[in-house]
Amino acid sequence: MDHDALFKWLLKDPAILRSFFEEFLPEVASYTDFSRLEYLDKETRTLRGQRRTGDLLVKVRLKRQEAAFLIHVEHEARRDRDIAWRLLEYVVLDRRESGLPVYPVLVLAGSAGPAPERPVHIEFPDRCVLTFDFPVIDLARLDARDYVRKGNTAALALAARMRFQQEELEGLILDFAATLANSPVGKEAANRAIRYFFAYRQLEDRKALTVEEEMGRLISAMISERALDRLNPFVRMGEKRGIREGVRKGRQVGESALVLRQLRRRLGALPEPRRRAVEKLSLPKIEALGEALLDFRSPEDLTRWLQKNAPPAAIRKSVKAPKVTRKP
Repeated sequence: MDHDALFKWLLKDPAILRSFFEEFLPEVASYTDFSRLEYLDKETRTLRGQRRTGDLLVKVRLKRQEAAFLIHVEHEARRDRDIAWRLLEYVVLDRRESGLPVYPVLVLAGSAGPAPERPVHIEFPDRCVLTFDFPVIDLARLDARDYVRKGNTAALALAARMRFQQEELEGLILDFAATLANSPVGKEAANRAIRYFFAYRQLEDRKALTVEEEMGRLISAMISERALDRLNPFVRMGEKRGIREGVRKGRQVGESALVLRQLRRRLGALPEPRRRAVEKLSLPKIEALGEALLDFRSPEDLTRWLQKNAPPAAIRKSVKAPKVTRKP
């Protein structure tokens, strides 16, 4: 997995970038005008000519002023004791290239370890010729349980890289879903947060079924249409004929999609008639199939289950009778 590229992709949504600073660097957010930001995507290199991959460079302005400056966000998935000097090198290169002052930020997203030494100095007996300092956001030192309950999109997504106990993962995912559902964030930002979070935090098949069922109950308890929309990427809700109908349809579509994915993993690609038969099942039948498929060993097991549990019309379309040729 390209951790640097995934992090940059997450923060390349302006709403998520702003929420990142509001949560982790609120003082910087207080004087920065994020309504006029510009992502600088030009390829950059080190003094040795190596390509820089972990940095995100954004041009912004001070609030109520025309004065511009650059924000350099450096993402590190591995600990590097020389990161402070390397970051200084990048800041000097960015300053020389743009002619603008540069505000550096270091995000550490790997396993916990010693924090980089800072500030760094170049000193002589008669004076200090350089002092370089920068904020460090060490995700591995933060508690995911705290941030997954915040209505901040960046904090929600980055909670996937924070510390937690493995037995807390199911609760962490449910808290993520509940918080995102009630957040006013737009659909694009929500989708990015979801994709980033689940790139790192996934459940094994059996636990995934349990969490999906619990998420369905979570959605049923919500009454605002906005909340339903926020969970749309999870359950792929169908049309909404009123809130209650939207919830029921959304759960049915979402759970059938999950069961179909599990069937494909266990049995391989499904014929189109079988897939349609599963999609036509009622919600209780879909949930029952989600349990039964764990014991399936062949496509014939699915066929027999559908013959016992699917509506007759679906069975007739799914299981074709053999063609009989009469002799003259």
